[in-house]
Amino acid sequence: MKVFPDRFKDKVAIITGASSGIGAETAKRLACEGANVVLFARREELLKDCIKEILEKGGSAFHFVGDVTNDDNVKDCVKEILERYGKIDILINNAGIELVRPFAMTSYEEFDHLVNVNLGGVIRFIQNVRSTMSRSENGGVIINVSSVVGLTGAAGYSIYSMTKGGLISLTRSLALEFATRKIRVNAVAAGFVETDLAQRVFSILGSQQVERIRQMHPLGFGTPEDVTAGIAYLASDEARWITGTVLVIDGGYTAS
Repeated sequence: MKVFPDRFKDKVAIITGASSGIGAETAKRLACEGANVVLFARREELLKDCIKEILEKGGSAFHFVGDVTNDDNVKDCVKEILERYGKIDILINNAGIELVRPFAMTSYEEFDHLVNVNLGGVIRFIQNVRSTMSRSENGGVIINVSSVVGLTGAAGYSIYSMTKGGLISLTRSLALEFATRKIRVNAVAAGFVETDLAQRVFSILGSQQVERIRQMHPLGFGTPEDVTAGIAYLASDEARWITGTVLVIDGGYTAS
């Protein structure tokens, strides 16, 4: 992984769902490139492990244990960041849950929870950082981590796909609303990446189904680092003229 040590010097970044997978790797990448990173997630032990790794490499980081569906957790996290640093430059909305279930077998409770996490959590954080970013001379950057199934749909993923497609629509609309405040809003649509979440999905599917999905990715399954590289680019000043876009990082899935 090629890094740019000063790309995010003096920047303050929040990463939700940062205890593992894409979130953890994003935190490590941004810290390695100079950012002060704040890791937000529910699993404290994993957060501590990630923080330890960042600090050992000379990075700046702290963690906040919380749930994106809890209004007070989100408000308290943002408040603590502002007390420490006085600003927020980057928000990476990565927290999310999966649901592999035929539509006819999906309960309303499952639907409600998925929407509350995958969309509600994003909305809560954006609402709480928007005014701070608006007051900043340099604005800010918001990146929402979506999925290719939010673009293509997938049988058995109807409600999950809906939330990820909704996230893409939200991204595009907010990019227009926030442009005058110098806040850029973009999304990444990731293909199947080898994370704990993906392994949980694969454990539900049969081996033939997993192999079929693998074949739909001409370059094979990706790694968290593959997605993190795209996130880091969109968060950087190199992408200062990019907003309202969806960067597809999927090993060729949507082209197959």
